[in-house]
Amino acid sequence: MTEGGKAAPKKVLTLVPYFEPGFKAGGPTTTIRNSVDHLFDKVKFKIVTSDRDLGDKHPYPLPLNRWIPGVPDIYYLSGRNGTKLIRIMRETDFDVLYLNSFFSFQYSILPVTWNKCFKVHLKRTVLAPRGEFSEGALSIKPLKKKVFIALAKWFGIYSDVIWQASSIKEEAEIVKVFGPKALVIVAPDFPSATKLGEEPIFEKMPKQRGSLRLVFLSRICRMKNLKFAISSLRNVKGEVQFDIYGPIEDGPYWEECLTLIRELSDNIKVNYLGAVTSAKVKKILGSYDLFFLPTLGEGFGHAIFEALQAGCPVVISDRTPWGEVARCGGGMVISLDKPEDFALSLQRYVNMDFEEHARASSCALEFSSNYINNIELINSHLSLFE
Repeated sequence: MTEGGKAAPKKVLTLVPYFEPGFKAGGPTTTIRNSVDHLFDKVKFKIVTSDRDLGDKHPYPLPLNRWIPGVPDIYYLSGRNGTKLIRIMRETDFDVLYLNSFFSFQYSILPVTWNKCFKVHLKRTVLAPRGEFSEGALSIKPLKKKVFIALAKWFGIYSDVIWQASSIKEEAEIVKVFGPKALVIVAPDFPSATKLGEEPIFEKMPKQRGSLRLVFLSRICRMKNLKFAISSLRNVKGEVQFDIYGPIEDGPYWEECLTLIRELSDNIKVNYLGAVTSAKVKKILGSYDLFFLPTLGEGFGHAIFEALQAGCPVVISDRTPWGEVARCGGGMVISLDKPEDFALSLQRYVNMDFEEHARASSCALEFSSNYINNIELINSHLSLFE
């Protein structure tokens, strides 16, 4: 079927645990928004999501349990309502089912299992695990995850699924879990689009040798490894301001972080500044000297890329798709097996003068610009839905 001589846009029913106006879930929310922004004229997204943000007790002040027309059409599903979700799948006209988690029961496990057992539809199903198969992610509650994966493989629940990997690295992780017969398409996440006239203004003070404005921006949970980041500061010399942004997803873990913060020497000043909306992220990151995220694993790592877009060099773990950043001079990529190297890297940035830091900032900007101008991004995503 065509519209005006052109192929009609594919209708993609997209299930994602959290979406706008929420922002606390981080990457997946940003990923879907960016996909909509880049593909709006080629793909018609219909999104089904939760009626509240990650960790919130109350729903959004929006219409619930009905479609809200727009770009994209959105359905805010109240509570844990698997029956309603299955009904939506059966009654909605779509070409592709697009799942954005592997371990989410309501928004991934239930629809895939139901479809496999009862043949709700025979349409293409694309599943993006969003970093959930990384070594670090699988190490959290490992027994529960291993048992489910083993059962899923035994019953062949995912035998017909098309897997989306955000990088070559994630492709290898998917194959490691589901074997070489898994059909994987590498379609890197879209970066946030900056529209003409909306470029953020970065109010950055000149970098001074012997001091560092350091920032961590991510969900506060074991996966993002904030405790490790704090520990890396123990032996750093010089004046360091370490600002932490992000929703507290794991309260007991945050208490462990606070204990380490109290043990830091007086030259390290730590501030917790809360969660921020996605619209403010790039401007915030642009005001710092260095972004620090020793994560246990990232499918894409939007905060990392937005730091680079803001001209903020990064120090990150080797468990992200951004290994090339170190080669271009826009930051440092370090193995989590070498914790002492993180401290040395931070010290290097403390010791940088204005000119050396300006070169690193320029390299970060150039790297992000080259990535955005890669025309293969759109083609790889369209191949998911064809």
